[in-house]
Amino acid sequence: MTGPRYIWWTFVSSSKDRSEQAKADWKAAGWVNGPFRLPPGNDAEVIPISPDLDRARPRDRG
Repeated sequence: MTGPRYIWWTFVSSSKDRSEQAKADWKAAGWVNGPFRLPPGNDAEVIPISPDLDRARPRDRG
C-alpha cells in the first residue's frame, strides 16, 4: 500500500472524505439496511461513538 492513510477510531482509509463518511454512516446506525449491517441477533453489542471521539477528525498516518 502506498500513499497516506487516515485513521479514525477503527476506520482506515486512503481518503479523508471516506473516513468522514464512515463516521457519519456509523452514527446513522443503519444496522439492518445501512452500510454496517450486523448479523441477525448480534445487534446488542454496538459501541456508540463518544462525544469526544465524535469531534475528532481522521489523522494522517502516511
